[in-house]
Amino acid sequence: KYANNGGVRNEELQLAARRMQTLSLRNVNSTRLQLTECFSLVEISMHGVGQLHSVTLNAPLLLRAYFTQCKMLLSVHLDSTVLEELSCSGSRTLNVVEVVSTKLQVVNLYGCARISDSVMKGIVEPAQASLTKLDLDALEISALSLRSPNLEHLTLKGCSSLDRVSLTGASSLRDLDCRGCSQLRWVTVDRDCPQSSVRLQGKGVALRIN
Repeated sequence: KYANNGGVRNEELQLAARRMQTLSLRNVNSTRLQLTECFSLVEISMHGVGQLHSVTLNAPLLLRAYFTQCKMLLSVHLDSTVLEELSCSGSRTLNVVEVVSTKLQVVNLYGCARISDSVMKGIVEPAQASLTKLDLDALEISALSLRSPNLEHLTLKGCSSLDRVSLTGASSLRDLDCRGCSQLRWVTVDRDCPQSSVRLQGKGVALRIN
């Protein structure tokens, strides 16, 4: 386990730790973070790292990755096929996220307004079958189409450009937040969706069976 609560000052911070299982960083003033050969790492947590621009991580067993409130973060590259949780909440400058996992269960991109449709799809679409919670609050995306039988919570609050949402096989859906989606009128679902038990929030937005 490695935790840094002080200051690290380098343009590029490189770490290679084969036995490290968790990594927590605060107040890192490096602009680039590169982690290689982290073969035992299962969790990385970075919060409020002000100067960081990019993260590149080679950790094949990584399960949880949190990059929250990183005010200057531009890109994240994660090489883990078993990643289950990803949060970049509040990292408003982020515009590139590359993950290779089909196991993602929780994805939180709250406030990541620079994430494009194509970047969002690259994260979400390979993991559709495993997703249980997806937060796309305030993203500037125009459309969302998912086939996610395990999805329980979907937040689209503040996606003001969103005008098309299609959910197929959403038999586990419980919460759908469409508040502030001013262009959205319908969320298209199929008969697998338990309409009567879905808590839908959003003025002027309704479920429609395809």
